[in-house]
Amino acid sequence: MANSARAMRRPHREWAGPLVRACWDKIPAGIRSTILPADKGFYDHAPVEWLEARRAGFVIVGRLTWPIKRKLPHLRDVTASRDVEVAEFRYQPARWPHPYRFVVDRRPDPDEPTARLTLFQLGRYRYRGSSRI
Repeated sequence: MANSARAMRRPHREWAGPLVRACWDKIPAGIRSTILPADKGFYDHAPVEWLEARRAGFVIVGRLTWPIKRKLPHLRDVTASRDVEVAEFRYQPARWPHPYRFVVDRRPDPDEPTARLTLFQLGRYRYRGSSRI
């Protein structure tokens, strides 16, 4: 039991690589476009470089690091739907090969304290983010 608990705490990139490679090897030869949606465990330069080497598209739920948090108040938001605004910007995380398109959505702080949405709160808004290519 203790070993499996330790394995669950490991960052995803330590155990997801072999699984992604095994899945990748099963893609039929005629497939011309592949997009991988991934959680924040893939938010690292190594998986990004691996995916780019295979010309795969990806959407990764990003970590809202301090450099990204500093950008949030200065972004121009576009209303996506009632109470949801979306903004995008280009950013190059440390050790990533080049800048990428980042998208964040912003919502008002919910009235119910049990509502869960956010990776980050700034003032009366909650933010979620992802890196997309």
